[in-house]
Amino acid sequence: MTHHDNINIAVKLRVAADCFGCSRFLPSETEYGIEFATEALDALPVDLGVQTDGVRQILADPANYDLYQLARWCDGLANRLTERSKVQPRRERKPSKPRRPSISKMIEQAEQAGKPLASITLPDGTKLDFGKPESAASENPWFDDLKVTKQ
Repeated sequence: MTHHDNINIAVKLRVAADCFGCSRFLPSETEYGIEFATEALDALPVDLGVQTDGVRQILADPANYDLYQLARWCDGLANRLTERSKVQPRRERKPSKPRRPSISKMIEQAEQAGKPLASITLPDGTKLDFGKPESAASENPWFDDLKVTKQ
């Protein structure tokens, strides 16, 4: 039974209660109240634990009973349904993955351990070298062409 089902049943019970309340002054409202109350009772969840046999007897022969009392019963049951639908179990969160340590944190950890830091290999495989800077001119063939043009 979903939240919306409980709300729909509660609305039918409240309309039935209003009809039963008005039936003192307008007896034709009794028929509408019986119709709404019967629909609501048929749709009630079993686990609510409500005994409906006595109410069904009243609905079968409403002339011999005080329908104002039945209106109060319908309204009370509607309140129970709406309160019940408000309280929903919380979903458990999935545990979050721990964050990767930042480069600065990894450098700090290495320095605290007393190790000289020459390079770091990141989790994605990228290697960062912190050693002496090398001349890129010896490896790059484009720089060789520049030396020729300067002469």
